[in-house]
Amino acid sequence: MNRRLDRLSRDLGLPPAPPPFPADAEEVCRGVRAALTAHERERKLYMRQKLRFAAVLAAVLIALCGTALAVGSNWDVLHAWFEGDTSPADSLVDREVRSVSDKNYTFTVDSSVSDGQTAFLLIRVDALSEAGKARLFAPDFEGIDTFSIYPLVEEPETGDLVHPHAGGGGSMSEMKEVRTETSRTWRSEVRLPKGEIAVAIHARLGYMDKGLSVEVPLAPAEAIEVAIGATGRGYPNLYNTYGSSATLERAVVSPFTLALDISWPEDQDDPPILPVVFRMTDGTLRSFCQLTDGISRGGGWSGSVRRSTFTYNFREVQDLKTLSGIVVWGKEYPLDGGAPRDVEVDEHLLPFMISLMPGLSDDNPNSMSVRELCDGLGASCVWDNAAKTATLAYRGSTVVLTWGSKTALVDGEAVELRNAPDARDGKLCYDGSIHDLWNLYTLAPFNEDRTDRIGFLVIP
Repeated sequence: MNRRLDRLSRDLGLPPAPPPFPADAEEVCRGVRAALTAHERERKLYMRQKLRFAAVLAAVLIALCGTALAVGSNWDVLHAWFEGDTSPADSLVDREVRSVSDKNYTFTVDSSVSDGQTAFLLIRVDALSEAGKARLFAPDFEGIDTFSIYPLVEEPETGDLVHPHAGGGGSMSEMKEVRTETSRTWRSEVRLPKGEIAVAIHARLGYMDKGLSVEVPLAPAEAIEVAIGATGRGYPNLYNTYGSSATLERAVVSPFTLALDISWPEDQDDPPILPVVFRMTDGTLRSFCQLTDGISRGGGWSGSVRRSTFTYNFREVQDLKTLSGIVVWGKEYPLDGGAPRDVEVDEHLLPFMISLMPGLSDDNPNSMSVRELCDGLGASCVWDNAAKTATLAYRGSTVVLTWGSKTALVDGEAVELRNAPDARDGKLCYDGSIHDLWNLYTLAPFNEDRTDRIGFLVIP
């Protein structure tokens, strides 16, 4: 939510500011929620993140032997935000429970963790009255004034903690799988300001009595800064039609995020997508979306040359001892500060464009060729004409698509697709609904006059 508000404020030329306390919260919620969810891209980003997290959460709950949410034991903010083994960062988690209460609610930050780029929080709201319960589970509970969560910096002259001059924003998503009859839980990320040191996070539930809030001190995880200063040509982005040149000035790597400082020409609204891959200490190369979720957080620019920092969350907590270097435009930049060296990168690890095919339904105007996708990924694609099935194999996962059927087999398990694969222009096409299974990120760049799309960019 905050991320969308931050972008709206920037577009309107407004200075960043913490969300205000509610006047008539319920009326504001209803109007604003409808507007914010009307944008197609926002809905897709929300659903993408929601579906991925549901799968991760299910795995966690199974690992806990079917018990309920084990908050207060081994389950914390890391499990809410990251997949796989989170133990490399266990010691970095602030597990002190901080809460405030009034007659209707208890607002709690159960645990938190941060680096210099982002703070992650696990937040719970408990209803203490029937009125509080009714509002907590009302369809319009989440609105523009529901949560006020932003970083705090120390004012040099007074020592007071204040909202930073720039930065902030973030996102929240409810973990519906762990609802109880009287509580709801959210995971929250807060972007930290650049150029100022955030020392705490302010967190408040807008429905509570004024003056009630929680301050969460920050103890950022250590990060590694890699000076790069490399210039090359990138790939198309949403409003960078043909992929302009850009300079990757530096990368900052923590156990939780990757931050890229990028500059690009002023005639392009978006920076191009950069061909970044990772060198592991075992010698292997990993593609961008193998390690990150592919969704940039932050942006903006200043001056005639547009310059900004884009932050990406890692899919799994990274043990930086297993990450050796950043690779871009055929050169590896070691995390230990060693001299850059030339490296050959398999083209299947890099972004690529594929054709934009006619849609499979009225509400989904575009699709993509199954064969073209697999060729770009270096994946296997075997067509069985008798069974009308395409068997796709990629990175240890097998997907079977059946022409005309909404049911796919993913590693032997039935998964429902939004639309049935169908032939378009003589090619079997599908709607991209299994991309999360293969950790792919796709976008459809606009043409120069922004009247149409030019194809799909796939980021492995």
